[in-house]
Amino acid sequence: MKVRGFSPIIILTILLAIVITAGASYYIGVNKAGSKSTPIPAPTINKNKPCTQEAKVCPDGTSVGRVGPNCEFAPCPATETSQDSSKPGWKLYSNKKYGFQISYPDSYQALEDEENLYGWPNAVVLLYSGGQSYDLPIEAWNTKAEYEAKYKTTPNLTVKEVNGKFITLLNANFEEEVDEIIDTFKALE
Repeated sequence: MKVRGFSPIIILTILLAIVITAGASYYIGVNKAGSKSTPIPAPTINKNKPCTQEAKVCPDGTSVGRVGPNCEFAPCPATETSQDSSKPGWKLYSNKKYGFQISYPDSYQALEDEENLYGWPNAVVLLYSGGQSYDLPIEAWNTKAEYEAKYKTTPNLTVKEVNGKFITLLNANFEEEVDEIIDTFKALE
């Protein structure tokens, strides 16, 4: 008598062993992959990073810090400034192109170079006393509609009309000292 049935049992046993081995391999692989740390993405460059607190001494004895998106030294005070002012110890900024002058404390800088005016397309000069923002951006506009489109109902905005242009003075940090500076604004004759 011949014994039949061993070969199907052997085939089933081999198939079962393959399935068990594959399942165990998959389980171990998933657990090992799950225990791996996930890669940390590369840091993104922050263009608004704070600048270092270094200072550069200017020829007039004042110092300037690093400003702007590239954290470069602010320029030394413009040559258009002088110590002649209605307030003792204050400097006088005069702009003949737009026909105005304004006094500001010696601790401020009048920035009018392209690097600092970047981002302020209508800016004439930015008064800056240090920190993360300009204290008093002064801008020139051709029409009332232009500055109203940008500022709408900004409560800390002063507008002066000089020689057919609209000059806006924005007290960016709501500082009382900046209001005192704005009060010194005069149209040139």
